[in-house]
Amino acid sequence: QEMTISGLQPETMYSITVAAYTTKGDGVRSKSKLVVTKGSVPDRPTLSARLTQENTAVIQWQPPSATFGQLLGYQLHFGRTDVQPLTTLEFSDHEYQYVAHSMHKGATYVFRLAARNRAGLGNEDTTQLTLPEDVPRGYPQILDLANITTSSVQFGWLPPALAERNGNITMYTVSCTQAGAQSNPIEVSTRSSQTSLILNNLKPDTRYDIKIRAQTSKGPGPYSPAVQYRTMPLDQVFPKNFRVKLVMKTSVLLSWEIPEHYNSPIPYKIQYKNGQSVVEVDGRATKKLITNLEPDKEYSFVLTNRGNTVGGLQQTVSARTAPAILGSKPYLIKKVEPDGTLMVRMPEVETVTPVIAYYIIVVPLKKSHGKFVNTWHSPDEMDLEELLQDLTLRRRRSLRPRRQLGHSKPYIAARFDVLPRDFILGDQRFYGGFENRPLEQGNKYVFFILGLLDIPEAKMFAASPYSDPILSADPDPQPIIDGEEGLIWVVGPVLAVVFIICIVIAILLYKNKPDRKRKESDPRTKCLLNNAEVPSHHPTDPVEMRRINFQTPESVVSSPLSEPEFASMMSHPPIPIAELAEHTEHLKANDNLKFSQEYESIDPGQQFTWE
Repeated sequence: QEMTISGLQPETMYSITVAAYTTKGDGVRSKSKLVVTKGSVPDRPTLSARLTQENTAVIQWQPPSATFGQLLGYQLHFGRTDVQPLTTLEFSDHEYQYVAHSMHKGATYVFRLAARNRAGLGNEDTTQLTLPEDVPRGYPQILDLANITTSSVQFGWLPPALAERNGNITMYTVSCTQAGAQSNPIEVSTRSSQTSLILNNLKPDTRYDIKIRAQTSKGPGPYSPAVQYRTMPLDQVFPKNFRVKLVMKTSVLLSWEIPEHYNSPIPYKIQYKNGQSVVEVDGRATKKLITNLEPDKEYSFVLTNRGNTVGGLQQTVSARTAPAILGSKPYLIKKVEPDGTLMVRMPEVETVTPVIAYYIIVVPLKKSHGKFVNTWHSPDEMDLEELLQDLTLRRRRSLRPRRQLGHSKPYIAARFDVLPRDFILGDQRFYGGFENRPLEQGNKYVFFILGLLDIPEAKMFAASPYSDPILSADPDPQPIIDGEEGLIWVVGPVLAVVFIICIVIAILLYKNKPDRKRKESDPRTKCLLNNAEVPSHHPTDPVEMRRINFQTPESVVSSPLSEPEFASMMSHPPIPIAELAEHTEHLKANDNLKFSQEYESIDPGQQFTWE
């Protein structure tokens, strides 16, 4: 219970007790509570303001008629009427004026003054002061972003700074001149509320200098520095139909069109957040998902083929991200049943924006190195274009149920006009024309809720966070050792290399076996080896072995050179050292022809190759 007691004296202490009573009389009173009423605040002071010289004003005041105690000081709020918040200043009880400097011409200022005592601030006295207008002291700022074609340039600008406007802007004047030409500039006037302009009928592949100035009721101000734009060549290949295809809470899907046979890898650039963020896109791509945005915020995206260079080929689109609804994730009520079904509970939906339909999206997780991995941190990072194509085909065709292919891809399990509180995932029924297929055993899933918002300007969706991972039990699970899959990829190639080496060694041993048998069975070789000194190192070159086994007549070891099969060695007697250089030059003549003939005429007694 509560009660208001009025008619009390200021700054007075009162004792308050409470007692209950019935028809039989009063009950026991409560303990008393001491309360001190507040004192009265001062009355309104008298305030005045006047201009003394250019951009300076004097504010003066008189004390209030009643202060209700000691006066402690004054509080002054002042500033332009079109700018918040106001500036606050404190003054002592002995100060009665304030001089305001650097005030803006053409602006209206408001001044509010209140007196203070121990009880607090009293009522405010308010006055306003308007400074006379003048021509603008500053100029508008032309923005870097522009849409450029072969014959037009669209650009925007910001008004001059408040301190440099010197009054209300009544119009803007744009001046356009062909760079390097002596022709008169083209001047175009616009309304004060307009902050962009399209210049048409320009020449292709031509540079233009563009500048702008603001004007008040007193006249125009200075022109801004010239900004140069270059129109597109007639044969320039540049994407067309740059548009917003899909909007989520923290992402926007942009798309554009390029010619069919265009295959240049030269990248484009997309700028947003006033040029602070830039992403590069492959020249052959036709879409890009921009992520890490803020919900319910307006963004401007610029597609350009010349980076940040002013005057490049550019196209601009704007989009507002989806509002922050479906902020909580769905959660699991039970574990996955043996038949692949799962009872889940849907999140609460905030009714900020009307929702046309709700979709339950199931995402199978990919397995990597023996573990299930979700490649997206949130649904807003997914490219949902394929799912949107499913929705488009669903609307164009009849409403018969559809079985979706591609079990490893995200799929739509159900569609609802009103989101139910609970839902059985994987019951093999059809909801809104989509099959709620069972969860496959041994796989892991996450799912989320996707809401189609009733926004006519763009395709706008809001997605809930991912659910907790869902593991469908495997009826015959195999133990998985951490890193086992990676170990197979290391050991497998090593074993394959060892196996190949073993095969090569076996082939070499097999090919050398008949040669060893033939040498051991040759009586002449055995005889020579018995008579000659066997070196510790056995040569393997076929020609060297021939010279050892079949000596020339000058050799200390006799050999049966009189036999016909050894006559070829007689045609190649040793060369004296003194004649070796001349003989070598003779063999090198005619592109080493005689050297090749002499070498090929030697019969080593066995087959050998250059290898």
